[in-house]
Amino acid sequence: MLGALVALLAACSSADNAPATTAKLSSPAEVQVPLDGSLVTADATWAVVEMGHLDQLANTFWQLFVLHRGDSRWSLVTPPGFADNGGLVATSAKGTSLVTGFQANQLNHFSPVAASSDGGKTWAPGVLGQGIADVPDAMAASITGKVLALVGRPASSVLWSVGNLSDWQTLASEKSIASSPISRGCAVTSITAVSFVSGGQPIVGATCSHAGNVGIFEYADGTWRSFAPRLLTSISHATTQVLRLTSSSGIVSAIIAARTGSHTVLFAARLFPGQSHWAVSGALNVPKSAQVLSSGTSSGGGVFVALSSGTSESVEVEATFNGSWTQLPVVPKGTETVAFSENGRVDALVSSGSVLTDYTLDVSQRRWRQSQVVKVPIQYGSSN
Repeated sequence: MLGALVALLAACSSADNAPATTAKLSSPAEVQVPLDGSLVTADATWAVVEMGHLDQLANTFWQLFVLHRGDSRWSLVTPPGFADNGGLVATSAKGTSLVTGFQANQLNHFSPVAASSDGGKTWAPGVLGQGIADVPDAMAASITGKVLALVGRPASSVLWSVGNLSDWQTLASEKSIASSPISRGCAVTSITAVSFVSGGQPIVGATCSHAGNVGIFEYADGTWRSFAPRLLTSISHATTQVLRLTSSSGIVSAIIAARTGSHTVLFAARLFPGQSHWAVSGALNVPKSAQVLSSGTSSGGGVFVALSSGTSESVEVEATFNGSWTQLPVVPKGTETVAFSENGRVDALVSSGSVLTDYTLDVSQRRWRQSQVVKVPIQYGSSN
């Protein structure tokens, strides 16, 4: 849950420093990023929320919600018939199309997959023969119909499928990327995310053990090449990890952690269709005392990160088109994630057992107002 602050990047163009927040690193440049989060397209906002008895693995169920453009209320659209207490990831290339993947459940060693082209009203099933990696960007969909999946725990391979979500081929392994000449400057230690650029070429995010490098690589013409943004020279001695790597409406967005000793900063980067240079945000300084609790995208290719800060429940936001990180009002207690819509609406989604409560932000009053309660039909004990 969010006893937290949320950092949002709505645009990335400057390199100004901003107020400090917090994120816990288990080792240099290794941030644990939960699956809770949201993503926005021009036609819908999607949210992945952990619900149920969160202290019981068998009774924790991940749910998918959608807020369609023009609607005022969220709808529960978790694909039916799938065991969802292993975890859920979601990706959207455009409009109201979505691909979801369910992490391996209990003793299963495979991951069900489902795709919808009508905003979650109907779903077409598929399956991965291996378990999806435990990262929020373990799947990616392109506007051309291709789908990527990062599988293994820890992540070990990138698979891809064209049109058939039960027919997958290996695109690359962690070992093949790490041993490739293009990764020598980075020294890849793990793959952390998959996505696509606007032209449909696959890209992957990674953790780099060599300082001063960012691990984003593009697959084109049968080979991998470096595709990373340049960060501030002040972090030239830092190791890095790509926390998020998403693509929506052709805009690629990334969240990157950089660490030197015990000092950690976050950057956001954004790449517009047809451009070759990333726009990079200012640094968000993060003391070592807390955790990343949720993350996702906002309008215009922006991103957000929810970060715990002990008993604090504030929200950090990047102001539109200036590249700096600013702050939202304190989020309601129990918030699992925030969600942003293209029309400027901001929601805080609170989970308590099988009840989801939505709060919307009154910008003029800088207050959250309860706007909806959703009772989710969770069947406790069904996964035993």
